[in-house]
Amino acid sequence: MPRRPNKISQLWQELKRRKVTRVITVYAAAAFVILELVSIIVDPLNLPEWTLPLIIVLLCIGFVLAIILSWIYDITPDGIEKTGPVQPDREITGKESSRLKSWKYASYASFAVILALVVFHILPRNKPSSPDTDLAKSIAVLPFEDMSSEQDQEYFCDGMAEEIINSLAQLDSLKVIARTSTFAFKDRPEDIREIGKILDVGTVLEGSIQKVGNRLRITAQLINVEDGSHLWSDSYDREMEDVFAIQDEISNAIVENLKIRLFGMNNAASVHRQTQNVEAYNLYLKGRFFWHRRTVEDLLKSKDLFQQALDLDSSYALAYAGLADVYFIMTWWNYFPREEGFELAKAYAFKALAINDKLAEAHATLGGILTWYDWDWEGAERELK
Repeated sequence: MPRRPNKISQLWQELKRRKVTRVITVYAAAAFVILELVSIIVDPLNLPEWTLPLIIVLLCIGFVLAIILSWIYDITPDGIEKTGPVQPDREITGKESSRLKSWKYASYASFAVILALVVFHILPRNKPSSPDTDLAKSIAVLPFEDMSSEQDQEYFCDGMAEEIINSLAQLDSLKVIARTSTFAFKDRPEDIREIGKILDVGTVLEGSIQKVGNRLRITAQLINVEDGSHLWSDSYDREMEDVFAIQDEISNAIVENLKIRLFGMNNAASVHRQTQNVEAYNLYLKGRFFWHRRTVEDLLKSKDLFQQALDLDSSYALAYAGLADVYFIMTWWNYFPREEGFELAKAYAFKALAINDKLAEAHATLGGILTWYDWDWEGAERELK
């Protein structure tokens, strides 16, 4: 007497009959391609940091809906119909046979796409590395953690990390991961070694800031991704009025330690201070904090903060660059008339460069304006370089 198939086997056969397995394969391949495209265009189009997570959530919801709909309905030569019970004696028509072959080919093609993408992502991470390779000469600066009891120093924590990134970027032959990539790990309790592998760096810098009254305690530590060991760590206790000295000291200490360890050099890179006014600098940091949120309300708030910084220090080049960025983004998103918005952004970028012609933020914004507004390819290439 033949054995009756178990429930798992029956479920599998039913999933195949209802084309659910093929829908899963095709959907997975399409989802892989969509995620790849989104990850490519996020930075060039200045999309918000939550764009990729939102796409992932929508794809997960769509995945569940696709499974449910493919179980209930089927595409037939007569259109979309509800899937009926098993009919073992029914002959398969020519149209149905052609449709089945199309599904089969689509499944094979989708499986090939998934396999290719998986191989593409896995192979580069399997290359052996050693301290003598370029991987060791790379660093990711993670957002500093706000340890204050009031939890009101997030903007200062973000600003500290950005200043250190800018300082480290002055080192030749050192790969420094951009803010957009490192800040994706903000408030995510992941192992430092895993973060380093994802960002493909040999060292990771993390830190924290604690404010008590008018005093700051800033702690920073440099970690070796390979084994999670500490290469360097230190803490700094300063009055709030000494924020410039704190940033200079931390940046130079980190750069010095990296230069000694990675390059055999012992001269720290100089840190260029953009303003002497502590309050103006504080307003600028708050402006950047809200600018990175990219909502209309936050962008308008950042514009006011940059202007307040300029009211205190009219020669503050970074604040002019901040205003240029505000008008550029808001015009790009059609919140300002195209001509008026881009002209204002250009004017503020030129003001920033008139004060400091080596200011990368202003050159980058001007490059974007020359690309998307003036169509000046040569000028845009010059500014971006």
